[in-house]
Amino acid sequence: MAEFCNHDIFIPRMLQDEDLVLEFVECAPHTVHKVSTYYFRTVLANSGEELGGINPRVGSNVHIELYAGHIGFAVHAGHWRHRCAARSLRLLIPPAGIFASIRYA
Repeated sequence: MAEFCNHDIFIPRMLQDEDLVLEFVECAPHTVHKVSTYYFRTVLANSGEELGGINPRVGSNVHIELYAGHIGFAVHAGHWRHRCAARSLRLLIPPAGIFASIRYA
């Protein structure tokens, strides 16, 4: 059985642009995709209002490669068309180098 989230890497607790914050929640095996997944909440910096979330999936399998992809995200309906997902993804680019260095079977 694969080891989940046993990567001994530094994950920033918070990533922020001008008014959007990604808060690290946890690393856990994804319940459907069965790979290590780093869960982040997307919130407004000034109010703490939750906008959605983004979760890079570290690992690969046929389901990830053909259907699900390596990044999952959700944006609450009231915040659509504000580029929340694109901005969240941009904040994850520096840590993505860390994720890319992880070797998996």
